[in-house]
Amino acid sequence: MNNNWLVNHLEHLLREISILQSKIEPQDCGHLHTTIDTLEHRVSEIKRELYNDKEKTHHPAWGSTTVRME
Repeated sequence: MNNNWLVNHLEHLLREISILQSKIEPQDCGHLHTTIDTLEHRVSEIKRELYNDKEKTHHPAWGSTTVRME
């Protein structure tokens, strides 16, 4: 996969994590926590892959697993 595709995918995953985090309620949301953990793991994999690529370009969203939705 090329870097542009990975960066785009990373951005979409970060947005989805943010959306799911906004849906968490005090009870009965274990499935959301599991999904968020899985997506955060995938974000880490992509960041590692991009970091290890010599043609890496920094992107502001990489610093966090949370992206503010506006």
